[in-house]
Amino acid sequence: MNLNEYNDYPLANSQPDELNSFGGNPSAVEHRQFSGNDSAHNGEVRRGKSKVVTVVVTSLAAIIALITLLTAQPATLNAEFVGDLQATDTAVTYTVKADVDETTDLSSLFVVLRNAFTDRKQPFDEIEKDADGNFTGSFQDLKPNREYTVAVVQKTALGQSTVITKPIRTTDNDG
Repeated sequence: MNLNEYNDYPLANSQPDELNSFGGNPSAVEHRQFSGNDSAHNGEVRRGKSKVVTVVVTSLAAIIALITLLTAQPATLNAEFVGDLQATDTAVTYTVKADVDETTDLSSLFVVLRNAFTDRKQPFDEIEKDADGNFTGSFQDLKPNREYTVAVVQKTALGQSTVITKPIRTTDNDG
């Protein structure tokens, strides 16, 4: 093949990018892929670093938010049962004295009645409050002659915290 025949081929006078797009000179392709001077390659690296930075910043923000939530525990509630719990064959009545003020979220405080078969709760904001600040309520429709536990429970960032518990037994049907 002489030089004139070579010039008759359309790819002979092409630029390296055209050769590469048609499967031409592989060394030019390798140079372009691994050259640090290629702006397209640098853009991909910048986008990759940008994604990593975004993931790191988002993760740090989530960790900081979690730590803040876990350390922002409400103050421990001081509560006690006033007098004895009262029980009939189908009801338990209680009076709770709790140190709450106008800033206390009453919906995060509960009186809970439990045994192996029952788990009932009454939020403080639905319990009657007397002039002395005592909360009085009752649990109805209970089984006679059964052991129950009445507790004051406070919702916290970590779940629930039991403030005070007291056992009670409903009376027998006979009295």
